[in-house]
Amino acid sequence: MPNWPGALFTQGIIELKAGNPDHALATLSQCADITPDWAEVYFHLARAHFRTGDLGTAIQIVGKSLALNPSWAEANYDLGNYHEKAGRFEEALAAFGKAAQIKPKWSEPGKRILSLKNSLGMN
Repeated sequence: MPNWPGALFTQGIIELKAGNPDHALATLSQCADITPDWAEVYFHLARAHFRTGDLGTAIQIVGKSLALNPSWAEANYDLGNYHEKAGRFEEALAAFGKAAQIKPKWSEPGKRILSLKNSLGMN
């Protein structure tokens, strides 16, 4: 595989979609090493970590994506999902809320907020 960021990124996405998160981790990590300011690489790298069950690293890596692009609704949504799976419900609600604020016409964050609040008895 060439050491070109675009080729590595595309290959990592293909590996992730094919259900090979371990391969995607290696490829996307290599891409992140070459292009440390590319928020989308960290977003998908976090998804690969999540799919391997490494919630702590997924949270940390999506945080890098958000440091580069804090107004990315989908990254905030994924952060909420990772926090929820890790049992960090207040952080999940905050991340889902930020996603909803950034992209108000996207209904999914609002649905997740309502569902989480219902399951926690907060309504």
